[in-house]
Amino acid sequence: MVAFTIFIVIKDLYAIKKIGVADNIKCSGPKYNVRKEKQMAYKFEIYKDKKGAYRFRFRAPNGQPMFSGQGYKSKASATNAIASIKKNVADAVVDDQS
Repeated sequence: MVAFTIFIVIKDLYAIKKIGVADNIKCSGPKYNVRKEKQMAYKFEIYKDKKGAYRFRFRAPNGQPMFSGQGYKSKASATNAIASIKKNVADAVVDDQS
């Protein structure tokens, strides 16, 4: 079975809902979404690099890495670094050295 996605721009979502096909149609454009796509959340990823060190990176919802951490000898140390960031980030100051 082949699934197709139909992208349409529509101004009156009531018309789609009235005829009962809202679950089968995804409209393009943020203003006209009938069914919202599941969006990835911000997340930390822990991984092992080529040298065997544990590292982490922080990814945005679009999948792009925003920052990464140094290498750690243990996974627990990398996990502790993530916990420290999550705990202290709200109080961090911006030191613009440009």
